Amino acid sequence: LPFRLPVQDVYKFDERRIIAGRVESGTLNIGDEVVFSPSLKRARVKTIEAWSVPEQPKIATATQSVGITLDEQIFVERGEVASLPEEGPIVSTTFDVNVFWMGSRHFEKGREYTIKLTTEEVECEIVEFFSPPRTDMFPGLENNPYGLVEE
Repeated sequence: LPFRLPVQDVYKFDERRIIAGRVESGTLNIGDEVVFSPSLKRARVKTIEAWSVPEQPKIATATQSVGITLDEQIFVERGEVASLPEEGPIVSTTFDVNVFWMGSRHFEKGREYTIKLTTEEVECEIVEFFSPPRTDMFPGLENNPYGLVEE
């Protein structure tokens, strides 16, 4: 899988700016160039930092919470996602998704919702419903496939 590190926070210690996050997939090495989306800012990884370890790592892999410092001081924010330039994310304003909705109101076409993407909250709108959800996993929904609540 491609390298992905959502930025959870940026800390300033001494003269260092440490970009902290959890590696969601892939691998990162010291010296790798990273690009942050959506800002498209780039820099090289100077150090990989970890907390409460005897020796600082030279590589970061999926599931590890790490901090990274860069070879130049660029400004990135919470919610941006670091990736390797050759493995950049697909940028789009629309996407298909399967949703398990547990809200008290049912989904409405054309209504705006706030979704959380990594550490960023983004406004979105339901444009179209493609098909009803599978009801075989939820006994009692056979006659109400959208799980609509009657008001």
